[in-house]
Amino acid sequence: MTRVEFDQMMERNFKNFNEYKDNFGGILLWIPEYKEFLSMHFGDGTNADELEDGCEDYIYYEQLDPEYDCDDSIELEENDGGQMDIPNAAVYDDTISHAIPDLLLFVYDRFTEVVPIMLY
Repeated sequence: MTRVEFDQMMERNFKNFNEYKDNFGGILLWIPEYKEFLSMHFGDGTNADELEDGCEDYIYYEQLDPEYDCDDSIELEENDGGQMDIPNAAVYDDTISHAIPDLLLFVYDRFTEVVPIMLY
């Protein structure tokens, strides 16, 4: 997927998804190609001593597999995760969804379709 195709997909998939300006919370996304959820939020400062030079903040992420229980409920099981160091949250206008393209490149090395599920 090219960046232009990705931007068009983001506009289409986020059209009716209301995210508040300056949302320092997190967002849960469905990644259809990988059949997994991706949770991401700005860092809370607990890993500030491990940041790369020139970075003051980070985005923490978790890759989650859906696990189905015998009662048809779904549990999310973490299969991977980490942090992407960033200069500061202002780079993304303090809005977590603005960081999605960079995080996708960081985690998957490419753009892929994302479906917003919820803010937290």
